[in-house]
Amino acid sequence: MAVTSFLDHLREIAGDVRPSIAIGGLVAVFLTLWSVLSTWRQDNRLREFKGPRLAALSRWWLIKKVGGGRAYLDFWEVTKRYGSIARLGPNDLLTDDPELMRHILNVRNEYRRSDWYDGMRFDPGNNNILSWRDEDEHFKLRSKMSAGYGGREVENRTKD
Repeated sequence: MAVTSFLDHLREIAGDVRPSIAIGGLVAVFLTLWSVLSTWRQDNRLREFKGPRLAALSRWWLIKKVGGGRAYLDFWEVTKRYGSIARLGPNDLLTDDPELMRHILNVRNEYRRSDWYDGMRFDPGNNNILSWRDEDEHFKLRSKMSAGYGGREVENRTKD
């Protein structure tokens, strides 16, 4: 009943336009609005962090700089121009603050590893201690490897 009255209302508005075309147009308008709003929401999420204007809209700026071979210099210039925490992409931030990095990389914190860590794989199909993004799997692997870093098994070890 509601669908019939909706289609009748569309016929009154559109005149001779078939309802399927009108519905298709409404769907197109809805998808366009949804795309614009989601892009705006994503842009606003990190808007308090300054950075190159193009970096806020797409990853093109970041791809261009990394592909240019001077990324380390470009990133240094960005932190000098925009501050200690700068925006490099719609979801990417850069910092030159060692204390903040220690906090972010600390064992127990609210931060989660992004897909950036996938690039730390030595073998693209297998994770290692650096590339595990799953916290439980990362913890299991760290537990297995911790004995090797403790130094207790090394005989005649000198204390520094």
